[in-house]
Amino acid sequence: MPKVGRVGKFRSKAASSRNDVIQKSLSSTVPSKENEAETADLDRKELLSRGQKKRQAKREQYLKREKMVMSSLRLKRLEDQKGELDGMDSIKDALSTVSNKPLKNKGKEERINPDEKKTTAPIAKTNRSKQDLTSKEVSHLGLVLQHPAFKSNPFGTIQEHLKNTLSGQAEELEVLAEKKRKQNDVKKADRKEARKERLREAKYQQAKRAGKKGRK
Repeated sequence: MPKVGRVGKFRSKAASSRNDVIQKSLSSTVPSKENEAETADLDRKELLSRGQKKRQAKREQYLKREKMVMSSLRLKRLEDQKGELDGMDSIKDALSTVSNKPLKNKGKEERINPDEKKTTAPIAKTNRSKQDLTSKEVSHLGLVLQHPAFKSNPFGTIQEHLKNTLSGQAEELEVLAEKKRKQNDVKKADRKEARKERLREAKYQQAKRAGKKGRK
C-alpha cells in the first residue's frame, strides 16, 4: 500500500477546513422563515420615510375602523333578522288568535255545514280563469308593494290586513252559525210540538177505547 505524503495530508486538511467554513457560513447566512419575515418587516420599516410611515399608520387605522364598522353592520343585520322573525311570530299569533276565536253559542257547540264554510274567494276552474286570476293578483300585489304603509312597515301592514280579513270571515261564519242555530231551534220546536200532538192523539184514542169498553 503506498504511503501518503505530506503534501496529500496537507491538501486533505485544507479541503476539510474549507468545507467546515463553507457550512458555517451557509448556516449563518440562511435564516428561518420567521426570521426572514421579521427581517423583511424591519427592513421595510427602516426603509420607509416619515411620510410613508404616516400613510401606513393612517391605513392601519382605516382598516381597524373598517373592521369595526363591518362588525357593527353584521350585528345590525342579525338584529334586523331577529326583528323579522319576531314579526313572523306575531303574524302567526294573530292568525292563530283569529282562527281560534270561539263562536258565540247558547247551548253546546254545533257543526257548520261544509257548504256554508265556503268563502267568497273566486275558484279558478279553467286555465283561462287561472291566468286571469293570476294577472289580477300580480297587479294587486304591485299596488300593495307600492303602498306607503307597506313600505314603512311591511310586517305590520300584513298583520293588520290578515286581522281584518280573517276577522271578517270569522264574523261571516258567526252569522251563518247563528242562522243555522235559529233554524235548528225552529226545527226542535216543531218536533216538540209534533211529539205533544202525537201524545194528545194517543191519549184521546186510549180514552175513546176505554169508553167503548165501559159501554159494553
